[in-house]
Amino acid sequence: MKLRTLVFRTMLKNSQLYSLYFFALLFSSGLYFAFLTLADNPSVIKMNSESVKAGAVFEVASYLLVAIVFFFVLYANQLFLKRRSKEFGLYQLIGLSKPRIARMLF
Repeated sequence: MKLRTLVFRTMLKNSQLYSLYFFALLFSSGLYFAFLTLADNPSVIKMNSESVKAGAVFEVASYLLVAIVFFFVLYANQLFLKRRSKEFGLYQLIGLSKPRIARMLF
């Protein structure tokens, strides 16, 4: 069995897991984009310039959102790698080095 067929077979087998991972990435990037779009709205910019509190709230909210998105993506990545640990062990059993496995995943 070729390595290429093994990789494609496991990708098809784990397609549900990949879709969950990609959904997490798309959701977090969409959430951040929506917040940035809201922050660039002319009425929000006018409100921020008139009120110091509103500007501070938006700044704190942007940092908080970045932290939440960071931990959400980190959690999704850990969950993804944890569920595929048996596959990584299989690749090492057939003789692949860790850098080669990392290149395949990338």
